[in-house]
Amino acid sequence: MKISIVVIFDVFREKKINRLLSSLKSEVQDLDCEVLFVQESIKPFNLPTLPIKVRHIFIEEKKGISFNRNQGIKNAKGDIIVFIDDDCWVKEGWLKSLIAPLDNPETLAVTSGTKIPRSNFLGNCISALGFPGGGSLGFEKVWHVSKNGFTNHLTVGNCALRRTIFNSAGLFDETMKSGAEDAEFSHRLEKAGIPIKYVPQAYAYHEARSRLLGLIKEQQGESQNNW
Repeated sequence: MKISIVVIFDVFREKKINRLLSSLKSEVQDLDCEVLFVQESIKPFNLPTLPIKVRHIFIEEKKGISFNRNQGIKNAKGDIIVFIDDDCWVKEGWLKSLIAPLDNPETLAVTSGTKIPRSNFLGNCISALGFPGGGSLGFEKVWHVSKNGFTNHLTVGNCALRRTIFNSAGLFDETMKSGAEDAEFSHRLEKAGIPIKYVPQAYAYHEARSRLLGLIKEQQGESQNNW
């Protein structure tokens, strides 16, 4: 199965993008895989030399995070769509761990959490509250995980979805422009009887939310470049 790793952003932050792509380099080399950049911009932007090959598309600005995710889904070529945040980076074996449950054709959705490096006081406090992706508190303490490893919450910053899931559950709700699209989508999956497999070993590293202005703007659905 072909895999599309989708990364959504507005402003290109070269240092962070290079960190993510460098960590993905060994993950994609033995798989049928593409990395798709979905960038909010009306002005084309020529990418610098990057650690791995990417496909780069531009979409309308300020349509909201759900719109952005849906454009990633529509433009992805893969049977499996993986979302990873641009300020994340991964450890060796991340991708194979994340997609392994999809070897079972009945599994449609897989998610994992994050590990947050130590930051400033505010960043550590936000992480201790479970943001992002469970933060330092841990996914299992923020969201329910059953004894057989299923959860009712999809962390869209680190997840893998079989494309056919959108035939059953629909795309992300584009009226939700300011976030919480993962909670709404998770609710629809639960109503449709579609379980989400939780894979703890497929965690991604994620930068701490270390600035109050960035937290406020994210809650308002604006750029996250103030982190």
